[in-house]
Amino acid sequence: WALMMMALPILPLLLGFALVVKSWMAHLLLGFIGSTPRPFSATFKVFAYAEAASLLLLIPVIGPYADKFLVVFMVLGGLRVAQGTGLGGGLLALLPVLFFQLMQL
Repeated sequence: WALMMMALPILPLLLGFALVVKSWMAHLLLGFIGSTPRPFSATFKVFAYAEAASLLLLIPVIGPYADKFLVVFMVLGGLRVAQGTGLGGGLLALLPVLFFQLMQL
């Protein structure tokens, strides 16, 4: 319990760092296929707004499933609007999200 309380002040920094890394990886992957007409800040905003779906984790039982669905929906839709990517580019940009989900297991 004491260890968790000591890590509490560092948690926002770690979450912010993970958000930047996910956004950077997605922007890099989109750059490989030429789907980045706008700067990194547009990709970062999409991933930052998609993190709002984490509030669904507070709902017991269905919260984790709803969170994952909404993150995918928000990232695909957000990248389509922000960067003009299609479905293939959006799915490629979701690889960092899937990577971080696998690391949490």
